Amino acid sequence: MNNDLYFKYQPRYYNGEISSYEALLRSDINNFNVEKFVYLIENSATFDLNIIGKVLQDRKSLHICDDVSISLNISIASLLDDVFIRKCLNIFEHEKNITLELTNHDQTDDFDGIQKSILLLKEQGVNFALDDYGKGYLNTDIFLYLDVDYIN
Repeated sequence: MNNDLYFKYQPRYYNGEISSYEALLRSDINNFNVEKFVYLIENSATFDLNIIGKVLQDRKSLHICDDVSISLNISIASLLDDVFIRKCLNIFEHEKNITLELTNHDQTDDFDGIQKSILLLKEQGVNFALDDYGKGYLNTDIFLYLDVDYIN
């Protein structure tokens, strides 16, 4: 991952207590658009694996309790990459309380492949959310048929 990028961990509260954190990618570079940067990444699966690794590393160094869930964004297209899925199955065999928020909905139309990957990772305890659902994407209703836990 680029050394100019880092994560801010935004707490989410439920009944006055922190229930989870969302990992938000940030940069201190002036006029740097993180959303545009991420959207232009060509190999989203490799980038997303690096993101997962960094967030899990931060979780340990920041002493975020394993019982507290962490959400992080990945490109929905990464779910169609066999290496990504295989590595995630290995990672999430040991790491729990993770929610993968699916972004870049417009970069794929292989819903059967995505659903298959979601179900495999859910067996390891991973939760899924559709992030920015309906934000500027065409034909978003089809995504409602995926086995996700949350819609943001």
